[in-house]
Amino acid sequence: MMVKHSFTKQERLCSLSAIEWLFDGKGRAFNAHPLRIVYKAQTEEDESTVHLPQILISVSKKKFHNAVDRNRTKRLIREAYRLEKAPLAAFCEENKGCRLTVALIFIGNALPSFEEIRQALRSSLARIVKSLQHENAL
Repeated sequence: MMVKHSFTKQERLCSLSAIEWLFDGKGRAFNAHPLRIVYKAQTEEDESTVHLPQILISVSKKKFHNAVDRNRTKRLIREAYRLEKAPLAAFCEENKGCRLTVALIFIGNALPSFEEIRQALRSSLARIVKSLQHENAL
């Protein structure tokens, strides 16, 4: 199946309980400058449904005082994810019943370029997929 280059409402992590579940201390995290990635996967009993990965994007008010800069950075991250989500979506397609939540937290100090974000996101998503495939192989 070909991946659609969209970022739908179902792919956005909005639920407060799901966000708390992601950050409860049992998720995995790593840095891929200028991003910090926190992710957590869960398998459900009903393995017939395909869940899209849910994404949370965060930019600190402490580092970017102007809302314009925060919004631009979030927009760049969303756009990079939209274009680079194919490996993650393919993994979820193969492993039905796997619910994956990912937080993309911007930790850089300066406004990033699109290519910088895209490259960091590309390597991060590949690392997540590799880690999850390794866990499933065990």
